[in-house]
Amino acid sequence: NDDLALLPKTILLARKTDQITTANFWILGFANIVGLTLVLIGALNPVGAIMYNILSDFLALLNSRRIV
Repeated sequence: NDDLALLPKTILLARKTDQITTANFWILGFANIVGLTLVLIGALNPVGAIMYNILSDFLALLNSRRIV
């Protein structure tokens, strides 16, 4: 579509997407550090670590739903 009236809305969407992507980066980074720490101290076995990873990925997925 060549309608330039949509440009401001597109820019706002791009900014919001960037903010949410950055938030997801930090959410997953923090979750991975916590998960790795739990594994290293023996609080999580391999199956628990897998479940923890799936849940933290799901958290970032839910956070991404804010884009639309």
